[in-house]
Amino acid sequence: MNWDDKATMSNTHRFYIDVIYKNKLTKRISYRIRNRWQNQGDIYAYKMNFRQKFAIAYNIRKTKLTPRFATEYFVTIEDAVHKLRSTISLSHPISKNLDFDLAYRIQQEFHANNPETLFIFEGKLSYKL
Repeated sequence: MNWDDKATMSNTHRFYIDVIYKNKLTKRISYRIRNRWQNQGDIYAYKMNFRQKFAIAYNIRKTKLTPRFATEYFVTIEDAVHKLRSTISLSHPISKNLDFDLAYRIQQEFHANNPETLFIFEGKLSYKL
Protein backbone atom coordinates (compact mmCIF):
# COMPACT_ATOMS: atom_id res chain seq x y z
CA MET A 1 0.00 0.00 0.00
CA ASN A 2 1.37 3.44 -0.91
CA TRP A 3 0.59 6.93 0.36
CA ASP A 4 1.24 10.03 -1.74
CA ASP A 5 1.78 13.69 -0.73
CA LYS A 6 -1.98 14.32 -0.57
CA ALA A 7 -2.43 11.44 1.91
CA THR A 8 -4.37 9.32 -0.56
CA MET A 9 -3.87 5.61 -0.52
CA SER A 10 -3.40 3.19 -3.43
CA ASN A 11 -2.79 -0.55 -3.56
CA THR A 12 0.37 -1.70 -5.29
CA HIS A 13 0.78 -5.22 -6.64
CA ARG A 14 4.00 -7.03 -7.47
CA PHE A 15 4.31 -10.23 -9.48
CA TYR A 16 7.64 -11.89 -10.19
CA ILE A 17 9.36 -15.01 -11.49
CA ASP A 18 12.80 -16.10 -10.26
CA VAL A 19 15.45 -18.28 -11.84
CA ILE A 20 18.20 -19.17 -9.35
CA TYR A 21 21.53 -20.88 -9.85
CA LYS A 22 23.77 -21.76 -6.92
CA ASN A 23 26.98 -23.71 -6.66
CA LYS A 24 30.02 -24.27 -4.44
CA LEU A 25 33.42 -23.09 -5.63
CA THR A 26 35.22 -24.84 -2.77
CA LYS A 27 34.22 -26.56 0.46
CA ARG A 28 33.75 -23.15 2.16
CA ILE A 29 32.96 -20.72 -0.68
CA SER A 30 29.61 -20.73 -2.50
CA TYR A 31 27.92 -18.38 -4.92
CA ARG A 32 24.40 -17.70 -6.10
CA ILE A 33 22.93 -15.87 -9.09
CA ARG A 34 19.28 -14.86 -9.09
CA ASN A 35 17.42 -13.46 -12.11
CA ARG A 36 14.05 -11.89 -11.34
CA TRP A 37 11.48 -10.59 -13.83
CA GLN A 38 9.14 -8.33 -11.88
CA ASN A 39 5.91 -6.56 -12.81
CA GLN A 40 4.81 -3.93 -10.27
CA GLY A 41 2.12 -1.27 -10.21
CA ASP A 42 -1.44 -0.29 -9.36
CA ILE A 43 -4.74 -0.08 -11.23
CA TYR A 44 -3.39 2.73 -13.45
CA ALA A 45 -0.07 1.36 -14.67
CA TYR A 46 2.45 -1.45 -14.29
CA LYS A 47 6.21 -1.29 -14.74
CA MET A 48 8.42 -4.22 -15.74
CA ASN A 49 11.83 -4.63 -14.06
CA PHE A 50 14.61 -7.12 -14.53
CA ARG A 51 16.71 -7.67 -11.40
CA GLN A 52 19.90 -9.67 -11.25
CA LYS A 53 21.61 -10.48 -7.97
CA PHE A 54 25.09 -11.94 -7.48
CA ALA A 55 26.07 -13.25 -4.04
CA ILE A 56 29.15 -14.95 -2.64
CA ALA A 57 29.37 -16.56 0.81
CA TYR A 58 32.24 -17.91 2.90
CA ASN A 59 31.77 -20.37 5.74
CA ILE A 60 34.33 -19.42 8.41
CA ARG A 61 36.30 -22.43 9.62
CA LYS A 62 35.48 -23.76 13.12
CA THR A 63 32.47 -21.42 13.47
CA LYS A 64 28.89 -21.47 12.28
CA LEU A 65 29.16 -17.89 10.94
CA THR A 66 28.77 -17.26 7.21
CA PRO A 67 29.54 -13.76 5.91
CA ARG A 68 28.00 -12.91 2.53
CA PHE A 69 28.45 -10.12 0.01
CA ALA A 70 25.78 -9.46 -2.63
CA THR A 71 25.08 -6.89 -5.29
CA GLU A 72 21.88 -6.46 -7.26
CA TYR A 73 21.00 -4.19 -10.15
CA PHE A 74 17.57 -3.15 -11.44
CA VAL A 75 16.92 -2.62 -15.16
CA THR A 76 13.88 -1.30 -17.02
CA ILE A 77 13.43 -0.95 -20.76
CA GLU A 78 13.35 2.86 -20.47
CA ASP A 79 16.15 3.56 -17.96
CA ALA A 80 18.80 0.87 -18.39
CA VAL A 81 20.28 0.34 -14.87
CA HIS A 82 18.25 2.58 -12.56
CA LYS A 83 19.03 1.15 -9.12
CA LEU A 84 21.90 -0.68 -7.44
CA ARG A 85 21.90 -2.51 -4.10
CA SER A 86 24.99 -3.71 -2.27
CA THR A 87 24.67 -5.90 0.82
CA ILE A 88 27.00 -7.26 3.47
CA SER A 89 25.45 -9.85 5.78
CA LEU A 90 26.32 -12.35 8.46
CA SER A 91 24.35 -15.58 8.96
CA HIS A 92 24.28 -17.91 11.96
CA PRO A 93 22.19 -21.07 12.41
CA ILE A 94 20.14 -21.18 15.61
CA SER A 95 18.96 -24.75 15.11
CA LYS A 96 18.81 -27.30 12.27
CA ASN A 97 16.04 -25.45 10.40
CA LEU A 98 16.30 -21.94 11.86
CA ASP A 99 18.82 -19.25 10.79
CA PHE A 100 19.40 -15.66 11.88
CA ASP A 101 20.82 -13.08 9.42
CA LEU A 102 22.06 -9.56 10.10
CA ALA A 103 22.64 -7.32 7.07
CA TYR A 104 23.60 -3.80 6.05
CA ARG A 105 22.49 -2.63 2.61
CA ILE A 106 23.11 0.49 0.53
CA GLN A 107 20.66 1.24 -2.27
CA GLN A 108 21.43 3.90 -4.90
CA GLU A 109 19.13 5.29 -7.59
CA PHE A 110 20.29 6.47 -11.02
CA HIS A 111 18.62 8.40 -13.84
CA ALA A 112 16.31 10.32 -11.48
CA ASN A 113 15.84 14.05 -10.95
CA ASN A 114 16.54 13.70 -7.25
CA PRO A 115 18.31 10.33 -6.80
CA GLU A 116 17.93 8.68 -3.41
CA THR A 117 20.52 6.73 -1.48
CA LEU A 118 19.10 4.47 1.24
CA PHE A 119 21.06 2.90 4.09
CA ILE A 120 19.19 -0.19 5.32
CA PHE A 121 19.85 -2.30 8.41
CA GLU A 122 18.08 -5.68 8.32
CA GLY A 123 17.54 -8.55 10.73
CA LYS A 124 16.00 -11.76 9.39
CA LEU A 125 14.87 -15.02 10.93
CA SER A 126 14.54 -17.88 8.36
CA TYR A 127 12.83 -21.24 8.84
CA LYS A 128 13.51 -24.08 6.37
CA LEU A 129 10.62 -26.43 5.76
